[in-house]
Amino acid sequence: MLSAMAMAIWTEASAWAATAAPIWLEAFPNDTATDFETKENSMTGFILEVVNTIFFAMLGVALLAGSYWLFDRLTPFSITKEIQNEKNLAMSVLLGAVFLAIALIVAAVIRS
Repeated sequence: MLSAMAMAIWTEASAWAATAAPIWLEAFPNDTATDFETKENSMTGFILEVVNTIFFAMLGVALLAGSYWLFDRLTPFSITKEIQNEKNLAMSVLLGAVFLAIALIVAAVIRS
C-alpha cells in the first residue's frame, strides 16, 4: 500500500517537473556569454571591476574596524588590555570569532 502511494506521488511529481521545466528555462534564458562578451571584455569593464573591488574591500575593512570599535565600547573592560597585558587567550579567541562572524556578514551584505 505504501509503495503504491509513493509511486503515485512520484508519478505526479515527475509529471509536474516535466511541465515546469520549459517554463523555468524560458524565465531564465542563458545569455551569459553575450553579456560577458559585451561588458567584461572591454577595458572599461575591467577598470570598473577593479574600482569596484577596491571600493568594496575598503568598505569591508572600514565596517570591520567600526565593528571592533563598537565591540570594544560595549564591553565593560578594555579588550586591548586583556589581550596584550593580561595574555587572555579566551578573549583572543572570542575576538577572532567576532571578527570572522562580522566578516561573513559584511561579505554577504556587500555581495547582495
